[in-house]
Order: sequence, then structure tokens, then C-alpha cells
Amino acid sequence: MFLTATKKLYISIVSKELIAEIAQSDKVSYSGIRKRIAMAKHNIRIKELRSYYATYLRNHGILSEYIDLLQGRIPKSVFARHYLKVEDLKGLVQKVNTITATIESSLLS
Repeated sequence: MFLTATKKLYISIVSKELIAEIAQSDKVSYSGIRKRIAMAKHNIRIKELRSYYATYLRNHGILSEYIDLLQGRIPKSVFARHYLKVEDLKGLVQKVNTITATIESSLLS
């Protein structure tokens, strides 16, 4: 993997079931998502969900360098810029899918 200095690549790890649900759903707007969050009485902004997701992954054992990679950030450290390699990408995908299964099940219900 080659990491560039700007955000040009996002790696999304999503289960096949969630992709199928999204593909079958109607088109959703940004304001529609905000309204649905408000109707569920969650006092959270959409941009906070990204932070929550990163914290959730970190609390469940995913390295912060991998979280940065998943969210399209390139850390300033020399290690992350030049030496960070995802040797077992399938293992990382499996681990993230296992960790996020509970979040996805609540989204699908």
C-alpha cells in the first residue's frame, strides 16, 4: 500500500448484509438522516458519528494507525507515513466486521 499526503483513498469495511440493505433502500438525503436521528431522540450531530465510530474501534482493540487509515487520514509520524503496512488486510477486515456487527444489527432492526 502506498499512502499519499492528502486524502485520496478511503477504505470502507462494511458487511455484505448492510450493503444489500442499502442497495434495496430508497434514496436518502443528508437532511433525511438528520431528521431520523432527531426522531429517534438521539442528541448527536452526524459529524460526531465519525468520532464515535473511531472511539468504538479503538476501545475494541483496533490500532489507532489503522483507524486513521480507515478514515482517510495520514498521520504525521514517520512510522505511519513510511513503514505502516497492512500485512493481513483480510484479517483486519474480519476483525472490524466482527467488532461492528453489534452496531450493524441495531441499524438493520
